[in-house]
Amino acid sequence: MRKLIIAASLCALATPVAAQPTRGPIPADEVTRRLPPPAEIEAMGGAIARLADALMSVDVGPVRDALDPYRRPRGRETLGDIASRDDPYARERIHRSIGSTTAGMAAMMNSLTIMTPILRRSLEDAARQIDAAARAGAYPRYPERGYGRDRDRDFERDRDQDRDRDIDRDRDVDRDRED
Repeated sequence: MRKLIIAASLCALATPVAAQPTRGPIPADEVTRRLPPPAEIEAMGGAIARLADALMSVDVGPVRDALDPYRRPRGRETLGDIASRDDPYARERIHRSIGSTTAGMAAMMNSLTIMTPILRRSLEDAARQIDAAARAGAYPRYPERGYGRDRDRDFERDRDQDRDRDIDRDRDVDRDRED
């Protein structure tokens, strides 16, 4: 019953999506225009680093004290204190990780900008080839030759004859039981 309710609710949620008009393919130049430039990604890296610093200075001591009221209160303790307890270079590692990630994303966006028209042409060529193959048929039709046995038909004929014999045999057994 639950599965039916879930399926019905999912269908109800998907109905507005199905009612949306279909859009045509997006031109390759518009796709590359929508991608953020590498300089913007690197600027986002600086903002993410500042956000990480802000998160590392969040005071979680009162929350920790509230979760375990029977322990001695620790007072002010930040996420940075907890992270640097085992690793004194935790903040530097986080900043290096953010910097290398944003540099990699900037390089990826640059490569994607270059590769988008090539990928688009390759996909369009593949679609044309698939359409041509579908129109031509899945495989070539060979003319039927007038010699040789059709073993599939022989098998089906033999199977049908065996089934008829079995049915006749069952009828004979049933008649013997009636006597």
